Parts: sequence; C-alpha cells; structure tokens
Amino acid sequence: MMSTWPVPLIDSERCDGCGLCAHACPDGAIAVCGGTAVILHPLACQYHGFCEQICPQQAITRFFDVSLKLQTDKE
Repeated sequence: MMSTWPVPLIDSERCDGCGLCAHACPDGAIAVCGGTAVILHPLACQYHGFCEQICPQQAITRFFDVSLKLQTDKE
C-alpha cells in the first residue's frame, strides 16, 4: 500500500536558521540542525502552512509529496 502526503520544501540556501518555522509548527515536524531548518519528522507534518507563512526569508515556499510504502504480512 502506497500513501503520499505533502510536506514543506525548505530551501537551505535561503534559510538563515532563525527557527521561527520550528516554533510555529504545531506538529513538531521541523527543527533547526546545522544552522538550517529541516523536516525532522515528516510523518508528523500535517502541513498547516504556518512554517511557510512565518518564514522571513521565504525559504519555505512549496511542498513536495512524500511517499511511504506500507508493508503488510500479505506482501
């Protein structure tokens, strides 16, 4: 079974690592690592869009679909 859902795409060249997006994310999906924001928990992301709205550098402007294949005992 294949599932997809949108998660933010963070432009690491534009991101200044301020952390506003991580604080704005109600799901705790974003963290600042190595001076840039990253999607640390993509499965937690419900894509509310708060991260995109609050980013002063406009480093979060799009989303992409994450695909997850769930294995079952039948496969």
